[in-house]
Amino acid sequence: MDKLKKFLGERGYSFYKNNIFRDNLCDWYACKRTESKRECTSTKKPVQIVVTPLKYDRIISFTSVKVDLTAEFNGIWWSLKAYSLTPADVIKNLEMIESSLVKAWEAL
Repeated sequence: MDKLKKFLGERGYSFYKNNIFRDNLCDWYACKRTESKRECTSTKKPVQIVVTPLKYDRIISFTSVKVDLTAEFNGIWWSLKAYSLTPADVIKNLEMIESSLVKAWEAL
């Protein structure tokens, strides 16, 4: 996950402490505002891409990354995401994932 965090930082992502999933061994998530033509109607700000890495080592061990865009449009909250990705998948495909999520958001 260190390589992923470095990669995201180099692309302008900001990092925050992840307190939601307490069993998650990766205690951070990353956010970056998009340059979408459509703002979130709730916040009146450009929507964000959020990258959430998950690492568990309890009953089962697994590592996964979720990339999502969650925002409100016309009174409905939308959650668009790519998930069950490896850190390498994100590093290799982040530009395509970001642009696909923004295009899907703008198509609503």
